[in-house]
Amino acid sequence: MLDRAKTDTVVGKTRVAQLLKSLPGYGPAKVTALMERTGIVASRRAAGLGDRQRQALCDALT
Repeated sequence: MLDRAKTDTVVGKTRVAQLLKSLPGYGPAKVTALMERTGIVASRRAAGLGDRQRQALCDALT
């Protein structure tokens, strides 16, 4: 999903927190903790993620 952020405008304009909440098992508390742990602010949109941020999220999700 995050790999499509740069090419798909709908995914790119979506806030990262909303994308994470759409995953099974990820509610508001878990998403907030994950974003704090990876250093991503709540207002960040998927297309605005840097390579390190994207990699940190992918690592945390696997």
